Amino acid sequence: MGKLWGDMDAAERLTASIGYLEYNYGEQHPYAKAARAGDLHVFRNLTKHVSEMADVRITGIVDARDPQQVAA
Repeated sequence: MGKLWGDMDAAERLTASIGYLEYNYGEQHPYAKAARAGDLHVFRNLTKHVSEMADVRITGIVDARDPQQVAA
């Protein structure tokens, strides 16, 4: 059983969203490529101009805690 979305840090949410991003944006979309690479920094740079209303899944990843915050 996996973690609940609210208990995941940003990196975990990004990994959990690979299928969603590939399906909704396409496998070659930069969002999907960043997710498959596990590159949270690139993903956040790509999405910094996404409005809150555009895609709640993306804003949920961007707004999540960084992995370092969870460990502290």
